[in-house]
Amino acid sequence: MTSPHVPYSPRVSACGLIPMCYTNVDSEKQIKINEIFKRLGLNDDSPLVRRALAENMEAYVRVVSKNITKIDLFEIWQSFIADKIDVVRIKALETAALLARFFKKEEVVDKFLKPIKMVDANRKSWRVRYSLAESVASLLPYLDKESLKKDVVEIYEELLKDTEAEVRCIALLKCPEVAAKISPQQSFNVFFPYLEKSASENSLNVKLVAV
Repeated sequence: MTSPHVPYSPRVSACGLIPMCYTNVDSEKQIKINEIFKRLGLNDDSPLVRRALAENMEAYVRVVSKNITKIDLFEIWQSFIADKIDVVRIKALETAALLARFFKKEEVVDKFLKPIKMVDANRKSWRVRYSLAESVASLLPYLDKESLKKDVVEIYEELLKDTEAEVRCIALLKCPEVAAKISPQQSFNVFFPYLEKSASENSLNVKLVAV
């Protein structure tokens, strides 16, 4: 099934079947199923297969053990967050919080927030940065106070200055969630200047969010 000589269509189908089959087999077969899932995630060179696996990551996390999630699925997630294909990275962003809840707060910054921060370092995909804004907001409950005050604020400051209106818009929408996690004074100092600027935006969507 995972051989490169097998057409990609069966491998894509396998990505969706694995989460459904996992709970209906004995422990020995579960080990084999997990090995297939891991090989598809780490070794398959087809973007369509990696996309399909990323789309089924959430379903798989819900049926496997905490240990598998923290080791095998996290390794796959690390590969996906650095993938060349935008949609794979977007799916990794969408599942970040689902995996982060299995780790201690002091681990989440290094394991999740730092790679997420670099997910579109070359600023080539506004859709990835849009998902970045949503992903970081979903991570807020799993982050310690220092990373909230520093790392998260820095990320949203960059997103609020983004060249794409859609990215600035979603960043503005997420600001109240960030503001609730930091001090009122810091919230005012950081976000109010952007709110003022956004109120006079050329983009109607950004302007409507700001007001």
